[in-house]
Amino acid sequence: MLKYRILFINIIVSLVISLPSYCQIGINTENPKYLFHLDGLGNNATSGSVSASQLLDDVVVDNNGNVGLGAAPTVKLEVKGSLFLAGTGLEPEMRLISDANGYATWRSIENLLNPIEAVTKGLLYGDPTGLTDPNVADPARTYTWTASQINAWTNLTRTSIKVTPGTWLVYASMGLTGTPAAIGNNFFWMQLRNKTTGAILETVGNLHEFTGGGWAKPQFMKLIVFQQNAELEIWVGNEAASSVNNRYGGSHFGAIKIL
Repeated sequence: MLKYRILFINIIVSLVISLPSYCQIGINTENPKYLFHLDGLGNNATSGSVSASQLLDDVVVDNNGNVGLGAAPTVKLEVKGSLFLAGTGLEPEMRLISDANGYATWRSIENLLNPIEAVTKGLLYGDPTGLTDPNVADPARTYTWTASQINAWTNLTRTSIKVTPGTWLVYASMGLTGTPAAIGNNFFWMQLRNKTTGAILETVGNLHEFTGGGWAKPQFMKLIVFQQNAELEIWVGNEAASSVNNRYGGSHFGAIKIL
């Protein structure tokens, strides 16, 4: 008789060992649906499926390691409901901003507008620095087109701007004066180019005006998100020979990193 009992026990143990082991932990519920399932209010059904409304007070972890707070998780952390992240000096309308290592902190909108990094040395020909009279052209700070350069793109970047990954506010303006070599509807074009990739990031144009001579003032200010390091340049296309100089506010090229 003892022999048969031992044989029966051996059969049962063998069956248990051969079966795949799968365990779900349920807290405050008899009907866990995940590897870990905590039912905060204990309001889940004792069998069958758990509704989305019943899941609102639950904390769950699935077999992929995804965590859900009030939700069935589809990513590493999914939250349905309000989320509170403690901080100091909190105020309305703040933004959660991460650094390069992924650590996030609260920042106010005003602080977001303060430059993290700025490049203002990429001035074009026509830099007005040190001039006593901004309305007097300085030949040493002037670039003049010849007739052979009309309708051809020219790089007028004296110092290129090198930007790092992030959101940059890029701006440029250029003052153009002189007597055009061609009369009519002639434009002065300005392009922002990514020297690294060859991409054209912005193109603006200004029609030559004629009041005692030709003048134009194309300018732009643009938010650009860069995914990688880049070197920026300003190229211009002129449909009538003129000069770029310091007059009418000068010519400038700069960038400010804000995010």
